[in-house]
Amino acid sequence: MWASSPSSGKGGMIMNTKSIQPIILLALFVPVLVTAAEFQNVGRAGANFLQIPGDAVSAALGDANVAMLEGVQGLYGNPAAIALSGGPEALFSYTDWIADTKLMTAGATMGIGTFGTIGIGVVSLSMDAMDVTTEFQPNGTGETFDAGDLAAGLSFSSQVTDRFTWGVTARFVHEYIWDNTSSTMAFDVGSTYRADFMNLRIGMIIGNFGGNLEMSGDQIDDRLDEEANEDVENNPQEERLNQDYTLPQYFNVGIAFDPWVVENHRLTLAAMANDPNDNETRLSFGAEYTFQDMLFLRAGYKAQYEEQGISAGAGFSLELSGITSMLDYAFTDFGILGSIHHITLRLNL
Repeated sequence: MWASSPSSGKGGMIMNTKSIQPIILLALFVPVLVTAAEFQNVGRAGANFLQIPGDAVSAALGDANVAMLEGVQGLYGNPAAIALSGGPEALFSYTDWIADTKLMTAGATMGIGTFGTIGIGVVSLSMDAMDVTTEFQPNGTGETFDAGDLAAGLSFSSQVTDRFTWGVTARFVHEYIWDNTSSTMAFDVGSTYRADFMNLRIGMIIGNFGGNLEMSGDQIDDRLDEEANEDVENNPQEERLNQDYTLPQYFNVGIAFDPWVVENHRLTLAAMANDPNDNETRLSFGAEYTFQDMLFLRAGYKAQYEEQGISAGAGFSLELSGITSMLDYAFTDFGILGSIHHITLRLNL
């Protein structure tokens, strides 16, 4: 099921846990207080490919997705959402990104009885090889180089009650350019809460908190040797070459609700606040119209973003031989940087 309907819950897990929900929420989001001081480094975060929407639905909604996600999509926006899957799911997504780069994501989730749901997700940003040029060989040396990013994560989510789910993702992050590389671990912690009133959903996530990144490799080592031979006290060039940078950490909180549900029609509205460590707090808004749980029309808007603004998309669901297939498309306007196109295939087994 791709519909945003209240979960039926798992009777064997519910017991008398409503009283512990506030404690669980507090435990999940205490790290916000601990890392608050780190949300100060404007313009210093790296590995920014982690901020690109991982699927076309999220992109079409203007990233106002933290409370709307369900199933395998949660691997890229809120790990708590993967517990809301109706069965094993898989996702494959392609994004024609800025400056001839390409973003590809793939993921799968599977329930493990009453214990919870596990998932694995991979994100890759790549570019075509480029010619190596120098001051004396501006047309090329005959060598080429490439650059890219990779993240691979393992997620777990549990449905504590019929209203509350939580989830966590541990992710290996790797960046490279030529033979210079940098790697670290990152973690996401998220939750969702559902109420009866208009199918209200509240979602929260702390994303990408973990270690810093620092590039190393032959080119950097050679440059450090050159600067050391200059015999300059407190050489600023050496400091720049050794400088590390943080991950694009963020805290997102959002809501989604269905103000209009009539027979085969449903309208869902969503809003989200994004508080990143490399920029000011920003807002996103999204809307989705659903017809017979088969046709989906979406639109979104990002406020306080320099180039991003309007987004839109559509999706179509079809069930064949017990497998529900969902094809989604999204368009994002990036101002002077051009248009971005996303396409995603989801399979519910």
